[in-house]
Amino acid sequence: MSKIKIILLSLTMLAPAAAEAQDNQPQEQEEKQLLVLDPLFEYPSTPDEIEWKDRSNWLMEHFWDNFDTNQNAVGQIQLNHAFKTWCVPLRLADKNVALESAHKLIKRVEKNPTLLLQLTKAAEYNIYDPATAEIWADDFYIPFLEALVSNKKVPKLQKPRYAMQLERLKNSALGAQLPAFSYRDRTGLPAKFDTGQKYMIVEFGDPDCNECQMTRIELKLNDVVSRYINEGKLGIAFILPDADPADTDWMEFVSDYPDNWTVGAAEDLDTKLDLKLTPSLYLLSPQGLILQKNSDVKSVVLALEELLGSAAGEPVEKSVGVLDTDDTAAPSAEIEPIQPTE
Repeated sequence: MSKIKIILLSLTMLAPAAAEAQDNQPQEQEEKQLLVLDPLFEYPSTPDEIEWKDRSNWLMEHFWDNFDTNQNAVGQIQLNHAFKTWCVPLRLADKNVALESAHKLIKRVEKNPTLLLQLTKAAEYNIYDPATAEIWADDFYIPFLEALVSNKKVPKLQKPRYAMQLERLKNSALGAQLPAFSYRDRTGLPAKFDTGQKYMIVEFGDPDCNECQMTRIELKLNDVVSRYINEGKLGIAFILPDADPADTDWMEFVSDYPDNWTVGAAEDLDTKLDLKLTPSLYLLSPQGLILQKNSDVKSVVLALEELLGSAAGEPVEKSVGVLDTDDTAAPSAEIEPIQPTE
């Protein structure tokens, strides 16, 4: 069985050499002490007779076969690592197989609220949290959130954080209608957001944020974006999602934004929408359906060129939910543990 190796650094005081002034030896050195933790269970290897194209599905279905769900609790670092390893075949597995596998695992731990909470934390760490997740898989994360929020055995104090995440993801699901919201326009007047029956790029950000300013400039100077705006097929909006009602300083920052952009400030949108990035780009259909979210200018422009060349207007997504990664390498037959990051 493979080992998870976690390196701990400790400082060890060393006695000075006899003639400190002469040989100038340091009195303090770092010594590496190695702590080796066993995985929670033996990770599976795909049988040789399984076709390569089916191996990801097999690993999704059988990864947790050796996991003992009768334990009261397990090491969170080790569980995070196991979940991270499970996410390798997730990148290539069929969506229905992946979701069925998630529901199967949740069913096994639903009577153990501690393990259910730990699994949800592991899912958050690996497929939701922008600071730690290598991929985002909203459709795959939602079943864990629903199970935890609805479980009567999970302490109420543990639920609000995940209930808010669930609301954000459901409000921001690909293909869903963007929830209606009001905002103050650049002159301070109240307004209601509307796509104007054309495709819309919405930049949720802060006008005082350097990355947001760079994104605004990139959108303003993009030839494809400009062409579609001039043809009346596209609109652009910049919305500050978490404005203080008493604050008007943002209006000065947006004074030079293009006149044909919708610009304004809303309240508490960051608690209702999935805005993992700053800025966060959303691409909307003329009907206000979410086609892309937490995206970048390049991806949005590529999607626009596809969407405006067809009448489909379907959400642009990869595999399960939003897999925001270019790493789509096929998993090996035997999954090797990856060095934990915490």
